[in-house]
Amino acid sequence: MVDMSQEYSQQKLSKQLSVSKQTVNSAIQSLVQKGYIFLERSSIPSRKKNVRMTDKGKSFVRQYIVPLQDEEREAFLKMESSVQEWYVSLAQIYICNLQTEIEKFLQFYKND
Repeated sequence: MVDMSQEYSQQKLSKQLSVSKQTVNSAIQSLVQKGYIFLERSSIPSRKKNVRMTDKGKSFVRQYIVPLQDEEREAFLKMESSVQEWYVSLAQIYICNLQTEIEKFLQFYKND
């Protein structure tokens, strides 16, 4: 679920999404340019910046993301529990493999 009131650092997003910091940074820059998010200095003395949603970003989440999450949850709950467990297990394997491939891809282009 999307928590629109919470602050997220780029590092925290990178860990939660299992993608590189470079990928997160690129996505953040795009969303800043489109007016969905902004960066603000952390309240804790450091160089870290937190990602915060603008009103436009919050409106987008309420209009598009939350309804999609609700539909996804309903589709998942329609499966029998054994199928749910099987699905989650396969998804974990897929995500792990995808993360490995993305990191290899990023390293290839980083070294180019």
